[in-house]
Amino acid sequence: MKAILTGVLISAVAMITFVPRQTFAQAASDTVWVGPSMGNASLSDYIGADTTSTGARANPNAIYALYRDSVYFFTGQINSDGNLTIVAQPGTSTPPVIAPAVLSDGSSPGTFINSDGGNLTLKGLYLLGVPVSNNYLGWGDAIVVNGDSSDVVVDSCVFDQWSDGAMDSFGSWENFYITNCYFLNDIHASSYFGGHDWESHGNPVDTLYIVNNTMFNNNSYADVPTGYVNFERFEHNTVALTQVNPMNDFLGTNDIIANNIFYSTLMVGQQIDEAYAEWYDTIFYKSFAWSESSTISTDTLGIAPGFVPSNIHMTEAMRTYEVLNNAYYWPAKIQNFWTAYNDTVTKMVKVSYQDSSVNLNHPPNDTLVDTATVKAILIPPQGFMNGRTQHMFADKAEWPNFMAANNDSVDPGFPSFVSDQVDSAIKYVENIRANLYPGYMWDYTQGKPMFSWLWPLPYLPYSNTTLQSAGTDGYALGDLNAYPSQLAQWEAAGGLATNVRKTPNVVPSEFNLSQNYPNPFNPSTNIQVSLKQPGQMSLKIYNVLGQLVKVVDQGYRSAGQYDFSVNMSTFSSGVYFYTLHQGSNMITKKMLLLK
Repeated sequence: MKAILTGVLISAVAMITFVPRQTFAQAASDTVWVGPSMGNASLSDYIGADTTSTGARANPNAIYALYRDSVYFFTGQINSDGNLTIVAQPGTSTPPVIAPAVLSDGSSPGTFINSDGGNLTLKGLYLLGVPVSNNYLGWGDAIVVNGDSSDVVVDSCVFDQWSDGAMDSFGSWENFYITNCYFLNDIHASSYFGGHDWESHGNPVDTLYIVNNTMFNNNSYADVPTGYVNFERFEHNTVALTQVNPMNDFLGTNDIIANNIFYSTLMVGQQIDEAYAEWYDTIFYKSFAWSESSTISTDTLGIAPGFVPSNIHMTEAMRTYEVLNNAYYWPAKIQNFWTAYNDTVTKMVKVSYQDSSVNLNHPPNDTLVDTATVKAILIPPQGFMNGRTQHMFADKAEWPNFMAANNDSVDPGFPSFVSDQVDSAIKYVENIRANLYPGYMWDYTQGKPMFSWLWPLPYLPYSNTTLQSAGTDGYALGDLNAYPSQLAQWEAAGGLATNVRKTPNVVPSEFNLSQNYPNPFNPSTNIQVSLKQPGQMSLKIYNVLGQLVKVVDQGYRSAGQYDFSVNMSTFSSGVYFYTLHQGSNMITKKMLLLK
């Protein structure tokens, strides 16, 4: 453990590296090199000097580059109403560390970036959620995005000790591309709902890519869009030790959740009064009287009026949801804790049942009454999927395009530094359940100053050799950054989409979309895409009514030729249209599925 914990507390004097700050008087396309924080200057001051009074970038194309092995402070949140790009100096040494400053009154700002419009790009940064004073911020956020239709690209960044969360989405139709990031110790001292990785707040999201990330020792959500999501891919992520739901994707319409590892999630369990109060889940689907906590959870489109935008004409039968080749596991230590807790707890809670006509088939009480006082036991997670979600995947009449396969309870065999954290997590649960606030700070900094960081990062390889090739793409489950050679192969083979292969060393001379082959087909066909320029692209399939039925691929792709294998086994026979879109270029062609 000590060999891994290489973070060092650097004093306020020792951390000052005197690198001259370059001027902002540069051409619009120039990179602006920003020196580390010196004296009263801060990163927010530097960027603020290139910002108008409205929050817009004076130099909208500027790229702010930060030096490695350096520390930067922010004295207040950076309010951005235009494009904002912050990147690290190329290299492999410690990334630029960005942390809250200590203000004259002893307080510190709680939010790093508040983006109200334009695109946001962050690459190679270490975002630390505590100041050098080691004062706990309470509810600190690294990134808050309010702008509509913004592209948010976050790659190879670390989010460490953010008590509220790493990323929050509040705007409409935003696009998030979160890749190769490490979320660590995002924990709240008195609320296990604090400390999330990514969350939306009832707002519609267009695209959500969370691919090849590690989420280790975080209180709550790895990926929780509480509103409508047009397209989501959660793939090759390692989620280890969470207190509550890692994922609640209630309104996903084109979802792929594949090749992930979920280890010791939902450790806080749930009490029956919390279940009925919908703390962790919903109970809109009335066949289920209480809210079961589980790793994977979805619900019907009618979960909450207004959550599905009025201009979206989506039915349950049009939704696609694929949950494939994921591993999940609860070690014996946490299972024994739940049993021991329930054997000794004496607290009683009052429960108000919302629907007494529904038979309760779950502990601790099946009496059909309006209110009851029951023992406050901790109900363990109800499997990988809760009852409502299992029902939706099984009902092919109403949800024909929901597919779950090869999701197994398997111990990945993580290194001991992972399993050792279970004891700290259990102590946190014990304290917070006993209303001991502030709670036990359960994280990697235990016994160390909070103002410290880990480098190199402790990725989570595992000993289970079967899982090292168990993905739908033949690669290891979980974050491929733990297996660098596999990551390189995966990226060379096409990257984000598991159904695509890139032709090596081919740069097309034109933007083009091939006719699918075979055509007619049943149930699979192949589509070739040629991209002359790099950039954001999408390949989507529509029915004859013009309704989107499947997103084959969407996101950033380099120039090249790509071959997609498209499986339509859950769709009915008929004519479909597929469209390739990139920038101002768009091509649509027709194909025929015959069963």
